Amino acid sequence: MKRLLLAILLYALFLVHLLIAPWGPDLVLLFVLAIAVHETRLAATAGGIIGGLLLDIASPASLGINTLVYGIVSYATAVLHDIITRGRFYIAALALLALCVKYLAQLLIGSGAAGVGPVLVSSATTLALAVPVEWAVARLYRPR
Repeated sequence: MKRLLLAILLYALFLVHLLIAPWGPDLVLLFVLAIAVHETRLAATAGGIIGGLLLDIASPASLGINTLVYGIVSYATAVLHDIITRGRFYIAALALLALCVKYLAQLLIGSGAAGVGPVLVSSATTLALAVPVEWAVARLYRPR
C-alpha cells in the first residue's frame, strides 16, 4: 500500500513539474532521492528509472538522459545511504550532485538544456526544498 502511495505521489509531482518547468524546483528528483534514502536498492532504482522516464517522455529532446541520470543517482543514493550516517542535510548535497550530473549530461549531449537563469533558479529552489521533501517522505516511513 505504501509503494502504491509513493507511485501516485511520484506521478503527481511529475504533473506539477510539468507546470512549473524550467523555473521551478526539480520535485521529481527530490522525491526520488528521498525514496532512495528509505527504500531498498531495487525499489530506489526502479523509482529513479520511472521518474526519469516520465520526464523523458514529456521532453523528447532529452530522451534517455533523465532515465539514465535518475536511475544511477537513485541507486548511488541507496548505496551511499548504507555507508553515510543518517542526517537530513546530506540529501541537499546529493541533490546538488545529481543536478550537476543532470545538467552536465544535457550539456554534453546537446539536448536543449535550459539557459543559465532557469538552471540557477531551479537549482536554488531544489536545494532549498531538499530537506523538507526528505522530512515529508520520512514521515511516511515512521512506524505508527
